[in-house]
Amino acid sequence: MKIAIDSNALTYLINAMVPDYDPLNDMPLNKEERQAMLRIYLYQGIPFYILPQVMNEYDAISIYDWRNLHKSTVGTLLIEFRITNQKHEIDKRRNEFLKYHNKYKDCQLTAEAERAGMDLLLTKDICLKKNLSGIATIRIMYPSEYWASLNLQSNIKPQLAPAESNPLFGKTWWQI
Repeated sequence: MKIAIDSNALTYLINAMVPDYDPLNDMPLNKEERQAMLRIYLYQGIPFYILPQVMNEYDAISIYDWRNLHKSTVGTLLIEFRITNQKHEIDKRRNEFLKYHNKYKDCQLTAEAERAGMDLLLTKDICLKKNLSGIATIRIMYPSEYWASLNLQSNIKPQLAPAESNPLFGKTWWQI
């Protein structure tokens, strides 16, 4: 399973990993998506793919520490997927998507995900999901929706688990 994530899903994952994150202090919809991103990552044990459009978006973050946190998380835990020699095909597909969805970056990311052979794109962008789900050849889902579809039982152990030195080690909110 090859799962690409958009920039918002990446930020949800990063938010859930910061040492002082407490889901009890989070808004319910954000909490659900943050927990889902971390749970998918830990329980499935497969890396998320970061496509060029998402790399461009976090490179443009103006706050240095926040941009650096995105870069270091991607560089350490995720896979940057570079697409070469397919610009024309991606541009053509992006332009097809623009007929159904008016956000250039979303259409670019979806076109990249298709060309990269992704199975799934995780996003919390309601319009992206609504407008391109029936058009794109990949599945587009919310993190919480995908997490629920896995239907994992509470006795299952995660494929990846935080080490004792990791701030998530002593916390139970991410466990099922």
